[in-house]
Amino acid sequence: MRNSGKTEQPAQRDLLCELNDKEKLDRLNWIVERLQDIESVEETKREEAKQYNETLKKLRKDVKAYRDDIRDGEKRTVECTLIWDWKKGDKRLVRKDTGIEIYSEAIEENERQMAIGDLPDPQPEEEVESETEEVEA
Repeated sequence: MRNSGKTEQPAQRDLLCELNDKEKLDRLNWIVERLQDIESVEETKREEAKQYNETLKKLRKDVKAYRDDIRDGEKRTVECTLIWDWKKGDKRLVRKDTGIEIYSEAIEENERQMAIGDLPDPQPEEEVESETEEVEA
């Protein structure tokens, strides 16, 4: 259309427009729902993180135990012989599988008074060092 030197043509543009009251209320309700969703997801995340942390802690503990076994050896029940040497006055604990002497100590006076059949299976006062060290020596 041409009138008096002007031309008009239909056009569309994206422009900011003020929302009416219903639109504002709808958007506000949507925001409230999304905030509730966010809180729910964050709570789930915290719970799952706690479970994952517990799982990781257990896995690290298991790895440490195996690493320690590789480095130090594993504690096992081993058949041994307790040898009472009455002439020397000592008693020795020897492994049956390797023949390694675990410890040697003097026979105590109260042990000398016992009959052979009543002798105890004494344990050393200090924990014996790892037998693997003795094998390496």
